[in-house]
Amino acid sequence: MINPEKYDMLLHWLGKLENAAVAFSGGVDSTFVLATAQLVLGEKVVAYTVKTPYIPEWEIEEAVTWCHKNGIRHQVISTGILPAILNNPENRCYLCKKHLFTLLKKAAFQSGITHVLDGSNADDSGVYRPGLAALDEPGYEYVTLDLEGYRSGSFDKNII
Repeated sequence: MINPEKYDMLLHWLGKLENAAVAFSGGVDSTFVLATAQLVLGEKVVAYTVKTPYIPEWEIEEAVTWCHKNGIRHQVISTGILPAILNNPENRCYLCKKHLFTLLKKAAFQSGITHVLDGSNADDSGVYRPGLAALDEPGYEYVTLDLEGYRSGSFDKNII
């Protein structure tokens, strides 16, 4: 169930943006962020999906199909396996997430998009998720954790 007050806060926050790139995996969280951003920003939102050897092809195909069905501009960014994670270091999630979002941010900024959104949510802040540290670096915006006051930006599942 959608919490109307929190949803209105999200709509208001998105309404302050001139445009947005949404990191779109096709999962529930990024789909919610993308659909809501499209509702507010219309054609000024673009979905970006990163394709790697360790993401199943069907996930990429679902993301492409969903964007096409919903009239959302979408770009798939392909990359190989980051050499820094080949030996499975302890900080591999951070290194991978930073690499993927660096690619996404570069593609978005080259297209004139000034805001990069991620669908991380409040549930993610309570568990060990080392990849999230990469999003605390400058240049990324969460979509709703700031609605709950946890940190700047992000989406809290309590909205839905």
